[in-house]
Amino acid sequence: MMSRNEILPYVDMPDKGFAIIRKPLKNYRFSFVVALPTEKGNMEGVEKLLSGQHCLRSIFKEQKDTPVSLKLPKFKLEKVLDLIPTMESMGLTDLFHRGMADLSGITKSERLYVSLLKQSTVLKVDEAGVEAAAATSAVATPMSYQQPETKFHVTHSFVCMIYDEQLHVPLVAARVMQPAS
Repeated sequence: MMSRNEILPYVDMPDKGFAIIRKPLKNYRFSFVVALPTEKGNMEGVEKLLSGQHCLRSIFKEQKDTPVSLKLPKFKLEKVLDLIPTMESMGLTDLFHRGMADLSGITKSERLYVSLLKQSTVLKVDEAGVEAAAATSAVATPMSYQQPETKFHVTHSFVCMIYDEQLHVPLVAARVMQPAS
């Protein structure tokens, strides 16, 4: 279990059925976001968040830096995606077909095409913190830190994501249905 006392952007939205924290990662371009339903087992509000019925940017504007007692279960999520179908659906097709691709700007010695395009993603939370791909978060807490008033203890199903703060989009999102204690 990762357990931290930190000051984090936090908002409780009981009318929407969840609370959200946003934990900046090492370089501050990306954040680890956790959306926790207020009722155990009720993922409806969080599902609406992911389906676009609630705008993440407007929710983030409502967040206030808040002293938080953060507890997250240990977990590791890994996913390998074949990006060729996605790229083809966006109109980039010739690149992936022998005889149609033109990569002559890369090499003159042989004709090339892209036969494999994969994306691997790893999201890991443990006692040391949050690690997403090559980004790691480390937190130094001042010794004069006061006891947090807000508890954000993740003990039931939740949604998490890596959010790009510059592009304002989630890069990776996951639903964790049975977190380990």
